[in-house]
Amino acid sequence: MKPCALDTYRDDNLSYLRGRVTTGFEEDSYEFTNMQATSKAETEFVMGREPADMSRPVTTFMDAQGTGVHMVMSAKTALDLGCPIRGILAFTSTYLIVFHSDKACPSIPAPGLGPLSIARQISYKNPIPIIDLVYRRTQISQSLNHEHSQLQEEIQLRKSQGEPINDESFTSRVANIAKEDAQQDKDALAMYGMLQGADPRVAPIRRVLAVWGTDVGVLSIHGTSIKANVNETRIWNDIFIFSTIGRTQSNAVPIVAQKSLLGYFKGGLAAWQMGGLLQTVSSGIIPDSDNLDSHFRERRFLVFPSKSIYADGIRAGVMSSFTFGQVGGIAMVVNPRYLFATMEPSHYEAYKVRHESRALQSYKAMIKNSLVKIKEAPPYSYELEAPVLLNSIARATLDVKTWSYKYTAPLPSSVSVDASNVAAVRCLQSCPLSLNLIFSRELISSVPSSHPTFVTRNFTALEIAYCRPQPSPASSFAARWAGVCKSLGVQSAMSVFLRCTAGSVQVFKSSIPS
Repeated sequence: MKPCALDTYRDDNLSYLRGRVTTGFEEDSYEFTNMQATSKAETEFVMGREPADMSRPVTTFMDAQGTGVHMVMSAKTALDLGCPIRGILAFTSTYLIVFHSDKACPSIPAPGLGPLSIARQISYKNPIPIIDLVYRRTQISQSLNHEHSQLQEEIQLRKSQGEPINDESFTSRVANIAKEDAQQDKDALAMYGMLQGADPRVAPIRRVLAVWGTDVGVLSIHGTSIKANVNETRIWNDIFIFSTIGRTQSNAVPIVAQKSLLGYFKGGLAAWQMGGLLQTVSSGIIPDSDNLDSHFRERRFLVFPSKSIYADGIRAGVMSSFTFGQVGGIAMVVNPRYLFATMEPSHYEAYKVRHESRALQSYKAMIKNSLVKIKEAPPYSYELEAPVLLNSIARATLDVKTWSYKYTAPLPSSVSVDASNVAAVRCLQSCPLSLNLIFSRELISSVPSSHPTFVTRNFTALEIAYCRPQPSPASSFAARWAGVCKSLGVQSAMSVFLRCTAGSVQVFKSSIPS
């Protein structure tokens, strides 16, 4: 489910996806016993082991059964709905392991080396620009600058041709330009931020980790622990050796094998692994994986802790699923704090309110045993069925009486536009000065905005009143400083600024002390 969900969200084809797996058939357990894959209780008792020790991290395992449920959705959808965010799904990959194996292997419980291909890359002599962080930042900045240049050129072209443009057509065109800009922004960030692509010189795991190759703080392994499976820990040790992500033996990756606690869930074990990995990443507690075979000492890039590790923070975690049937998969999750860190404080506080309200509603539904509501009719009437299916912007609305979502007439017939963008473009058209919008970078620390003398000498009272209430006043002062001294190419003592607030555009002048 996870690889399909991640690709679908990147294409903007889905808002959320839910997956569920259930296992627990007697036939499966019987055949596993015939293969001598599971441990035998009689043998374990003879060896002096208690039942709690019969399913160990990567040596022996007991059969298990249960259910796993996961929901994956876009960050925007999760924030808008107030859903709890346990982690960020950053990378997924599935493999038919037997076809990538280094040998012909008809054995079901003996996976090959297929997942090793996430470290595939070719050697190179010259440096790769796409890996350079400064180069990537420059490309993103140039992409944004190019979009604004296109907007200016189109405005000047329409003015020179003297085309009569009414308000409706003007608003529609601005909305189209904004949509194109958003898509170009997304493509630029995907290419230079997330390093999407297929460059053979950059390994997939190196690409997903951008340039921070040591951010993986925990590795959850499948730990089949049968004699035929000797490849899982070897694969990960080789990945950290050959993938050139900067990992060293002194920074070994802690291993988690929760099979010792939950048993072997067969096909649904990955669902339990993901749940445990999300708990580890969010809490920073890495459980122990003791009672291991001695040959794991050769895995110099992996560490199997004998006691639980209480980390001060885990940036990212990886899990690998080596299942029976020659099929495997790898997934990487990132700590959700990196999503929250990009939000404005006001937006984060609003999300917390929505999240608390949603949690209270779920508790209420559990108390009243009304978590599942069986649908008795579609959300639209018979007359609206065809119009809803033919309307690309039709959306259901909440009916507070029945507490259900329904389509109501009349259906929307026009796309909503951002009024602030339209006002900004009109202001640019009517502005008597020639404005050059150029993106520039300025270190926040280079602008001593905490010094009152510097602020009063270099910023007007209007600018100070605007910057002080911002969530990050230092960032606002640095942006103003860069805009005056660098970005706008000031030739005199006067400069024009545009400021959009609550859908309105204000034009004002600021002086620059000599």
